[in-house]
Amino acid sequence: MHRHSSGRVLHRSRITAPHARERGEDIAVNLDSLSRRGILLISDLRQAGMSPRTVQSQVSSGRLVHIRRGAYCDRTRWEAADLREQHRLRMRAVVESSPTEPVFCGESAAAAWRLPTMEIGDRVSICAQPADGGRSQGDVRRHPTELASTRIQEVDGFLVTGVARTACDLALANPFSDAVGTVDAALAERNVDRVTKDDLQAELHAIDPRYRKRNCSAVIEFATHLSDSYGESFARAQIHLLGFETPELQVPFSDERGAIGRVDFYWPGSRVIGEFDGAVKYMAAEMRNGLSPADIVWKEKKREDRLRRQSDALFRLIWADIRDRSRLRGILLGAGLTPRRGR
Repeated sequence: MHRHSSGRVLHRSRITAPHARERGEDIAVNLDSLSRRGILLISDLRQAGMSPRTVQSQVSSGRLVHIRRGAYCDRTRWEAADLREQHRLRMRAVVESSPTEPVFCGESAAAAWRLPTMEIGDRVSICAQPADGGRSQGDVRRHPTELASTRIQEVDGFLVTGVARTACDLALANPFSDAVGTVDAALAERNVDRVTKDDLQAELHAIDPRYRKRNCSAVIEFATHLSDSYGESFARAQIHLLGFETPELQVPFSDERGAIGRVDFYWPGSRVIGEFDGAVKYMAAEMRNGLSPADIVWKEKKREDRLRRQSDALFRLIWADIRDRSRLRGILLGAGLTPRRGR
């Protein structure tokens, strides 16, 4: 057995081809030995003694997952992967079954760079020369791109557009609030591949002028390296669109007992604290430092009690709050904040 990056123990998979046994043979196929970074090609499976009928029976029985034509994945590995890792497996399937090396862009490049996006689909995005057109088929979406003037890098075995171009592409394609989180992550100090706003502006300037760049430019101007998560970025963008003053980020607080910690949002003029609560810190083991979800809740309550004594109001936001602007507006008004302009 071996361990997945998540820490989950995976058992090595062996499949005995049933039709081979009917012929008096016993062909045990070690899927790990055939795996191309998680992808199993029908051509490799057939060479190992598995007929198309046997492969289909393994899909029907749930042992294999069909990724795309001629490409499969062991179900144990697939189910251990989150949506972003599943997208990377789809990208790998495209690489392994393509005659030429594709260059990934958009949300697929973001998946390779581990830049967060609001959603990630089943279709992968690749660059196509403008002369070849941007025709998309099946599970592949093609985007006309001047590759000669685009910085291409290799990440985890994938050829992808650079971080700055990837962030700009997503800011061009997505709504303001969705895009801010991606661009914030591209700027974040914790990101070893981080870029600067100058990098983003230069990349935007180089992109075909026929694209509508106003949203992307606004996102770059609003973005910051201080945001701690995609959810915080999305919340900050929604607050901005509602017309409220943009809060200070990651402000440290202390009291007579010492440091309390940093808060996500702070409005010093109103002495209001805002916190975004994603489910990750309660559910993900790597974020809990050995504490149970109940321990985390108790610790947060004690922290909140101390913060309330240092402020005039404190509110908490969850995803349901920040997705609904009218609901978010009510929370902000209830905390004593007022919009800068009538909305």
